[in-house]
Amino acid sequence: MTDIPRTLRPGQVALIPIRELEFHEINPVVHTASERSEIARNWESALALNGSLFDGPIVAVRSARVVGARTRICWSRATFAQYLWRNAPGPRRRRPFARALFVSVVPRTPQGEVVLGRMAGATSTPCRVQLPGGTLEPPTVNGFLSARTACAHAALELYEETGLRLDADRLRLWRLKRCGDFGDVGLLYQADVPSARELHRAFRDCHRTTLAAGQQPELAHLLAVRSDPHGGSKSTQLRPHVDYLPAVLTAALGAGPISTTVLQPQADASPEETGCTSTTPN
Repeated sequence: MTDIPRTLRPGQVALIPIRELEFHEINPVVHTASERSEIARNWESALALNGSLFDGPIVAVRSARVVGARTRICWSRATFAQYLWRNAPGPRRRRPFARALFVSVVPRTPQGEVVLGRMAGATSTPCRVQLPGGTLEPPTVNGFLSARTACAHAALELYEETGLRLDADRLRLWRLKRCGDFGDVGLLYQADVPSARELHRAFRDCHRTTLAAGQQPELAHLLAVRSDPHGGSKSTQLRPHVDYLPAVLTAALGAGPISTTVLQPQADASPEETGCTSTTPN
């Protein structure tokens, strides 16, 4: 069994190589009456700040262990409100908020770039830089969560957020993300994608189609990141970012400096229009 290194600092991320997945569903967490009231109050506060939030079902991780080549994840059904309970005022150490299981794709271009996205201003994590992906949704009551459905959901998230459609069999299971700011668990897949220019074209088409349907895009823009001896620090070029991002970029691109190119959904898009101001230089 692979254990998390004991030297990890609070908030530090562990990325563990994995090859096979096994899921086991267990009973949901039973909250006390006071906990349910606090979850409801926190959700009402969140809605007051962002009315576009939706309290949908999520997969909550209860445990994740790596035994040899196989990763066994025990999970239960939860809601987005139980997930957001982490943001309620007061100490969260003993608060049993839902720790999400998410899937993300590490898109790699032929030029060696990693493509990221900056979340749009109307999302639950406005302006945050992260990989394309999202929280995993549980199957129907009589359904089963499997490695195949998790991979298919990762491919779907990539398509919905960037416009790039890839068959699920083109995604390669790469790393298990553990620990971090809130203890969420992530399944990270690698995928070979066309050039950043072609991906940018797909993203523009996706952005236009989403707006024409009366919906708001999840990503404000894309960012193509590459190793560059004359570039800058990972921590300063891509703020604010999700907790796993520095570890992912180090694993994918090495520990050296990087350069970043911003790929806007429109040639003349301004920070005000996308809902985010980027601190990343072109």
